[in-house]
Amino acid sequence: SGGSRYVYEMNSLMLINDGKGSFITKRLPTISQISPIYGMIADDIDNDGNLDLIHTGNFYGPDRDMWRYDAGIGMILKGDGKFGFSDMTVKESGFYVPGEGRALIMMPRAGKHSLLLLSSANKGTLQIFEKTLDAKISLLQVKQSEMCTHAIIEYKNGKRRLIVTGK
Repeated sequence: SGGSRYVYEMNSLMLINDGKGSFITKRLPTISQISPIYGMIADDIDNDGNLDLIHTGNFYGPDRDMWRYDAGIGMILKGDGKFGFSDMTVKESGFYVPGEGRALIMMPRAGKHSLLLLSSANKGTLQIFEKTLDAKISLLQVKQSEMCTHAIIEYKNGKRRLIVTGK
């Protein structure tokens, strides 16, 4: 395609819409720089009224001459309401994803619960975490025996697709 390509920023960061047609860049904390991020959600995980960030990543196959980029274990960053974030430990959050996480989806459920669905690379297993709105520990992984084995996705155009996750 010709032409030169330049990279000006190598950090994982978030873009904040300033409402005037531009974005403000905010670098994520150092702990979020240790591996690639592939899935991220902004949600109030600890119910303090501030948006927190949940992210997952890692990459096992850069090329044959490089090591894997696999230092991440998934992360919840506690927001202070002013776009500042600090990391929560696994013990505090209950969120632990050591493999190649790729995408995150938060799904509301009846009652005081939401489900966080996390897909893995290369046909890996679907991981499910439950968020209980009144609990101190916000995300707990659903037991393997309680995990779903399939999902039906319905698109706006009415088409449906069956996704089988394997157990």
